[in-house]
Amino acid sequence: MAECVQEAGIAGKTPDVLFVRPKQAKMLHSGPAKIVLTALREMDTVLFELAACKSKSSFIAARKTLFPDYVNLSYIIANSFSMRDDRSVRSVAVDQAIKAVEQLFQRKGTARFGKDSVGEAVFCLDTLRRAYKLIDVIRERGDAPADAEEKDRGLAVQFNAAALYAQLHLDCMRIVITQEEVRNQEIVDEVLRGARHSVMAYSFVRQAVELRTKREPYLLDATQDEEDRELLEESFLDYVEHESKLDAEL
Repeated sequence: MAECVQEAGIAGKTPDVLFVRPKQAKMLHSGPAKIVLTALREMDTVLFELAACKSKSSFIAARKTLFPDYVNLSYIIANSFSMRDDRSVRSVAVDQAIKAVEQLFQRKGTARFGKDSVGEAVFCLDTLRRAYKLIDVIRERGDAPADAEEKDRGLAVQFNAAALYAQLHLDCMRIVITQEEVRNQEIVDEVLRGARHSVMAYSFVRQAVELRTKREPYLLDATQDEEDRELLEESFLDYVEHESKLDAEL
């Protein structure tokens, strides 16, 4: 990921990325909606080129070249959704888009790539959704304390990089699943490896939330351990639920 990120110009960007599809563009006024639709079409051009790779090595080389384009298009989309004052539109748009893509993964992906691969893709997508929700928490709580500003900026950069990298691969999985001619398991495995960065994105944004959480010092470690345990259990239960749904459909 490091080589891709260095060339993408992510440093200094605020954590303002989001995952949407063309249907969600209709939630915007006509001007921003047209911008989002154009950016999504260009984004699909990038993704189709990646999905068309015939080997792991060619995929990695293409990803390094194309990732900066994907990043720039992602920020165009995010900025277009920022043109409305009501940020709840963004949350609804992301939830709708992720739900639709999850359903696509389960409906079309299982028969071709197996429930394990699809289950992992769904898990990564849901983890990314959780990370986006924490961005809203950060906005509600405001700036980090003055003595944590430098760490907060670092976490923002790390979140942007991990979230966009994971999103690229989850978006690519969407293309791979819908293209019958793409059956290279080596490519699917590499896509899933990239998608796992959603967990890192969640970790970085959660740390940023922690910087804005006031607690008594003697309670901090115990509370954080409890929250980590609850998160692990919640994520595992979600994964089991997805697996059960897949088994029921087979």
